[in-house]
Amino acid sequence: MSREDAYLRAALAYARTGWRVFPVVPLEKVPACAHGVNDATTDPEQITRWWAHHPDRNVAIATGTPGPDVLDIDRRAGGSGYPALNLLRHERLIGREQAVIATPSGGLHLYYRGSEQGNGSLRGRHVDFRSTGGYVVAPPSEVRRAADGQLRPYVVVHHQPSTDQIDWATVRRRLDPQPERTAWTPPRHSDGRAQNLEHLVRFVAGQAEGNRDAALYWACCRALDHGQPDLLTALGRAAQDVGLSQREVDRTIRSARQTGRQDPHATSEPRPVVRLSEPRDSGRRDTEPMSPRQRDAQAQANPGRREPELRSRAQVMEPGRDLAKTAQPEQARSAPADRARAPTSDPGRDRPFEHSGEREAGE
Repeated sequence: MSREDAYLRAALAYARTGWRVFPVVPLEKVPACAHGVNDATTDPEQITRWWAHHPDRNVAIATGTPGPDVLDIDRRAGGSGYPALNLLRHERLIGREQAVIATPSGGLHLYYRGSEQGNGSLRGRHVDFRSTGGYVVAPPSEVRRAADGQLRPYVVVHHQPSTDQIDWATVRRRLDPQPERTAWTPPRHSDGRAQNLEHLVRFVAGQAEGNRDAALYWACCRALDHGQPDLLTALGRAAQDVGLSQREVDRTIRSARQTGRQDPHATSEPRPVVRLSEPRDSGRRDTEPMSPRQRDAQAQANPGRREPELRSRAQVMEPGRDLAKTAQPEQARSAPADRARAPTSDPGRDRPFEHSGEREAGE
């Protein structure tokens, strides 16, 4: 049997297992059908037509149920995923795989029962995950290795019945833990009192036509930044008193609620602005407005300081692969001694690689 005949035979075998397949450009990983993985099928007639016309095409399996989930352990000049794999095995975060495939780069594909988890990648750990919407090139396909241009096949290291699945979210958390985010606490006076923000209501009530919605939006953001959402009702009434409709008020308050919170006394992140002046005392921590003498003193001390500008509500709503070389498949076979073989109701469906026989990697 020629190698080209083996591709068709393998594709049909995967399809009988219930795994959807599609053709890939010879010696590459690029789909050779119009819609890529979306064209994947188990229809033997379609599969036969694909490979009858191009018998040298590689075989790809669509991952995710009803196909397998695949943990891709990469191995490149820039790093290896084997330390991560050994860690996952040691901590028993991955179970019994259905198959271990040696990849041309010297990495591994570990096949598990499929799910609908989607795809993921941990580049720093050289580990990828393929599930719904993804695919893998499968044995007996060959690709040209990027490192040296040599042709290398995908090789079945071993396969076995298993119904174990892999929890990608758990794997990701273990291999790439993220720092915990501390909750933002609204600013308060040293004695625990909330800051007096009544000047915001007066500010909104004093706006002329054309600036009212932007002023309301800005004031609502300030109130929310200070952790005082109860003030929104008074701000809305003040805006209605100067001419905004109930619909405009509700829409503006809703937009302010959807805006990310900031520390009002720290340097804020850039926000879209309009030509509106902030209330002079809004950034102060005391509750009394500045006197004319205080304003003069501040102006002399900061001659270049400009009044902050406000944001337009309309503007804000439109914000601009590998275990130490595959020649050592015994590491890939290692599994906890106390883990029992999982029973299956249909053993034949757990052995999709029977067509190729079991070979040692590198053979």
